[in-house]
Amino acid sequence: MPGNRPGMLTAFRVQRVHDDDREGGGREFYFDEDGVVFGGKAWIKGGEPWFDVKAFGAYGDGVHDDDKAVQDAVSAVTAAGGGVLYFPKGRYLLAVQHMDAANGYCIFVPDNCIVLGAGRNATELLCGVADSDVLYNRAGSNITVQGMKLNGNALANNADCIKFLSTSGVNIFDVDTTAARMGVQLLGCTDVSIVSCHARNQVRDAALDDARGFSIGDLAPYTGTARVQLTNCKAFTSADHGFSIFTNASDVQLVNCHALSCAGSGFRIANSLVQITNGFARGNNIGFDVIESSGSRIFGHAVANRQYGLRVLGTQRALFDMICRDNSVETANTYSGVYVGDSGAVYSILNVFRLISNNTVATGQKYGYEEVSNSGNNKVDGSLQNNQTGPGVFAATTIKRNIIGYVTEAKGTAYVLSGVTSGVVTHGLAVTPVAQDVLITPVTWGSAGKYFLSTLNASQFTVNVNADPTLTAVFGWHAAVL
Repeated sequence: MPGNRPGMLTAFRVQRVHDDDREGGGREFYFDEDGVVFGGKAWIKGGEPWFDVKAFGAYGDGVHDDDKAVQDAVSAVTAAGGGVLYFPKGRYLLAVQHMDAANGYCIFVPDNCIVLGAGRNATELLCGVADSDVLYNRAGSNITVQGMKLNGNALANNADCIKFLSTSGVNIFDVDTTAARMGVQLLGCTDVSIVSCHARNQVRDAALDDARGFSIGDLAPYTGTARVQLTNCKAFTSADHGFSIFTNASDVQLVNCHALSCAGSGFRIANSLVQITNGFARGNNIGFDVIESSGSRIFGHAVANRQYGLRVLGTQRALFDMICRDNSVETANTYSGVYVGDSGAVYSILNVFRLISNNTVATGQKYGYEEVSNSGNNKVDGSLQNNQTGPGVFAATTIKRNIIGYVTEAKGTAYVLSGVTSGVVTHGLAVTPVAQDVLITPVTWGSAGKYFLSTLNASQFTVNVNADPTLTAVFGWHAAVL
């Protein structure tokens, strides 16, 4: 506060000004002895006790071990029943491993705590001990992390930058994570908001074989993941998936999230109920990978991924509104923009696909849409132009309508000339129609009274009449392939 000398205070109440006149809410502006230190997005009800780690002896120089000062500050937050754990501008080395059951960590975040930095480019917490989560909580509530960088330092390759287990009321704003196994791992957590966070360069653990930017779901005994939203988040260059939502996670929403250059899938959704809006995946192994996640809604753009733009396995009654472009970078004409198949005995059925799936480069994805195995009974529309092998491969039971590049409906006028008893119609459909899908409407038959169809193939069918029409017979035709 103004008038207090630096280092004199170990705790004081936040002086706050907010621009919202609702009771106990608003955009918070925090003040220390030098004036405004951070104007953030955290919502704090009432004045919160404030604990500056430098007032407890932290150096913040990246050289001295700041563990004791930080632990003393955490103890003060806990004793106060919560508050702001503030890290001013600096680089804080944490070189002591603490344990909770089998989990090693650097900082156990107490309940009702706001872990606040001076900004992601100003405050950095640096892990200095192997196999330790930088920030950790189990079975807690009402926790906010904001305005800092968390660096696993490639030592936390068996641990995470943030690991919360069965924690409720989690807010993570404006945080960068790097060089750990997981950037953010939430198991069994509820009521979560993650906004404007970046996870990059996650390091694969040789034994666990995974490294993800954001990893959210159930893993016994931590279950019940629900009501999670990620907004404006990015995952870069993870050694596994960028965003992984898995195992019974429900009511999970990702809005305006990007996954770039991940060794696994950009977005991997497995056994969960998820909505992705304006997702973007580029340069990953698979752009969007949706496995046994019935009822999900995926709206996204997959471009220049190494294999598939979108892969759907064992998923039912889901909606996909996608642009898949220039995928199959790994090997041209091998992987399709959209691939739909089975997951064991679980088929992909009753889904709706609204697609633009094509190539804008000389080489690229094999088909716009590829449906295999026992999957079918889906509905596809959109544009499937300019793919290497063709527009698509569809199950017979899948409905294909209004697809640019894959003609499923055509009509016209044709003739049976005088002196012959048949006429050939070039239908222009992408596949061979069956006789019941072709409608003939006589205009003038002349002496002919009956007709039948023969020789239906991928380009033509033949209309035969029972007698020489004497005068040229004229008829309309309409062919449609469901």
